[in-house]
Amino acid sequence: MITAFVILLLIITVCKSEIDGYCASYNGKICSSYLNNTGFVWYNATKDNTGGWLNEQITTKLWDQMIVGLKEPCRSAAEKLLCLYAFPECSMQNNREVGLPLCYEDCIAVKQQFCHIDWALIEDNKQRNITFKSKGHFQLPDCDTLPHFKNQNSSRTCSYAGLTEMKTDEITYDCIKDRGRFYQGKVNKTKDGLDCQWWNVQTPHYHVRPPNVFPEIQDAENYCRNAGGEVHVPWCFTTNSSVRWQYCDIPRCVDSVVKEEQMLTPTFLLIMCGLGLVVIIILMLIVFLVCRLFHKRRSGYGRTGTAEVTIDLDKLPSNMSYHR
Repeated sequence: MITAFVILLLIITVCKSEIDGYCASYNGKICSSYLNNTGFVWYNATKDNTGGWLNEQITTKLWDQMIVGLKEPCRSAAEKLLCLYAFPECSMQNNREVGLPLCYEDCIAVKQQFCHIDWALIEDNKQRNITFKSKGHFQLPDCDTLPHFKNQNSSRTCSYAGLTEMKTDEITYDCIKDRGRFYQGKVNKTKDGLDCQWWNVQTPHYHVRPPNVFPEIQDAENYCRNAGGEVHVPWCFTTNSSVRWQYCDIPRCVDSVVKEEQMLTPTFLLIMCGLGLVVIIILMLIVFLVCRLFHKRRSGYGRTGTAEVTIDLDKLPSNMSYHR
């Protein structure tokens, strides 16, 4: 009897230690834009976080305290990383459902490129024991300890946010689209004609950004690039020790120019002129009505009588505030 009880207790203990989480569809709100179409996510099965409600609560509060104050492109990247940290991708390993950690590439992209100033500020505050009150058990990721992303031919090792993904359908060689993030051409001089420094060389200008996790600058020699689309056009460090970096003069693709000029059609200009005329008429009407109302008030103003009024000062109540 005692032996059976001990065996049952051991079985319960082993099962409890192994079942520390489970996989299911994301059913929250704050990360619905990023997680609803990613398949199953992993939920921590501790007694305080069943169903992921605690992570949902912490993420929502951090969203209000931290995310909303960030600027693009940092904000979008931080949103994705936070959601995958709170609700990691699900994977089956050794017949167990586990959550995959963040990917090294995504973490480095946020830390050293998209949000390098904000990340450094958080790390500095952490050294002074200043943290977000609502962070709960969340910790700032240590990027160097995270696994690297592997292509789809291999088993997934991490929760991939795709922040460094090269979009092959947007690659250009002779011109740039939008910010020119995926420009892969061979222009290697700046707009002022200065030669570009090789990306893998640290002289004359030492640099740590952009990090090498972006495929845009891998094997890019000294060609103009805009890794991560951080600025509005491709650029490069220069070989002139007095000029650290400059933008490059690369023409825009015809499609991009057309998109920018589509709004300037005759119909659009006619509509804008009509709206402007309506606004002017409304403003003139308001001014006319205000002037007319003011004129009526002045014409109806009459002088008050000037008869002298005798006031007995002794009968007025005393004002105690004068003596305070």
